[in-house]
Amino acid sequence: MKAIGRLLLVYFAGSRVTKWLTICGLLLLLASLYVVLYTPQTEHMLALAVPGLILLFCGTSLMPLTLARLAGSHAACILPGARIKLLLSAILTVLLVTLPAGLIAPLAFVAGMSADVSQLFADPNLLNYTLVMAVITYTSACIAAFWLYVLMWVIGNERSVNGVAKALLIFLVLMFMPTADREDPGAMMRANLLQIPVVLLVFSAGFLLWPRIRRALAGRFQARATKSGTTRELAGREIDLVLGNSQPWPLTVALLLPLVVLSRSDEVHASTWLFYLTIASTLSGAMTGQAPERSRALWLRGDWSRPALFEAVEKSAWRHNGRVLMVLFVALLAIGIYAKIPLAIVAVGGPLLILGTVLSTYLGLTLTRGVRWAEATLGVAVMLILMSIAWLMSDPDAHMAWVVGLFLAVSPLPAVFRRVARNRWAHIDWSECRREVQPALRAG
Repeated sequence: MKAIGRLLLVYFAGSRVTKWLTICGLLLLLASLYVVLYTPQTEHMLALAVPGLILLFCGTSLMPLTLARLAGSHAACILPGARIKLLLSAILTVLLVTLPAGLIAPLAFVAGMSADVSQLFADPNLLNYTLVMAVITYTSACIAAFWLYVLMWVIGNERSVNGVAKALLIFLVLMFMPTADREDPGAMMRANLLQIPVVLLVFSAGFLLWPRIRRALAGRFQARATKSGTTRELAGREIDLVLGNSQPWPLTVALLLPLVVLSRSDEVHASTWLFYLTIASTLSGAMTGQAPERSRALWLRGDWSRPALFEAVEKSAWRHNGRVLMVLFVALLAIGIYAKIPLAIVAVGGPLLILGTVLSTYLGLTLTRGVRWAEATLGVAVMLILMSIAWLMSDPDAHMAWVVGLFLAVSPLPAVFRRVARNRWAHIDWSECRREVQPALRAG
């Protein structure tokens, strides 16, 4: 139990950031209890409780990767009961991080009616109903937290387009899974109580048996490779291959998958489609931020000058991002026909996609010193401006002046970002833009 307690402490306060997130989350939850117990305006409780729950969950954001690294270490294979302790620590983390949601559910129900907490004990029927809702809230939070941890592990473990694609695939599977009738609390509670043991059993079996499964798969793949006697040949441009730009289609599929989820809803506004496509264009260009650290291999292999290397990397980035942008254009036109989007929104959507891709591409090329405060601030500002344009398109007639003004304000930025990127590449130092592996390991 001592080892499990230490693991829980690492999960909730393993780094300075997660420690303060956990503390702030707990303080907000305590403040919400004070509001509902000692103030007359109890409806303000959720304004503190919801951010507190989010911060508390964010405080355990290192748990999936920390658990994966510890489970994959050599010590986990030789220490007796190590994997069982790791499994128990992960289960307890899920149960503890969602426990406040279940505990405050009855109080939140009363606070939503601006009533006093004493009414819970005065009315037995109300007490029974709120307790059922508390069980439903707690079990639903446990299930949601588990799948969120899985998605965080998938994305953080690979840190690539494949990781994002796998996470989106899991998200789509969860979206299309049948759910219980929300109007029947008893059915929801029974469905949750049935789903939790099944998920727990499958995850526990896979986690404990994973070393054997990995050895079996490794032996099978090795035998197949030995039998075939062939090696895999990599096709495509060498520069694109080194920079990770040779295959734009996994990223394209990953960006288009959420559109399938949106198409299921009949109440999606036209600006929502444009909003997501704008984010997708920005993400496609942001993949260029990996180019500075990966370009070191090109520098060592070829007789490059730094300006020539920048031009080669720039062309490779546009071969990749240009294809993704073309697909997003086709998606915009298809959505315009499918959702009957007004022509004005489609007309603005095309330049907005181009602007998002260009800005994020050249902003990524400026990251020759890693992501610092200036680059992070610029990235957030660019994203907010582009999302503001997409949001203003909800009523083009009323907000067209703002849309045009924002376009004119942002249009010079690509040339500025390109000039800054070119100057930085003329003095690039690959020791400053390498991946920060050691800080991440220390944080875990």
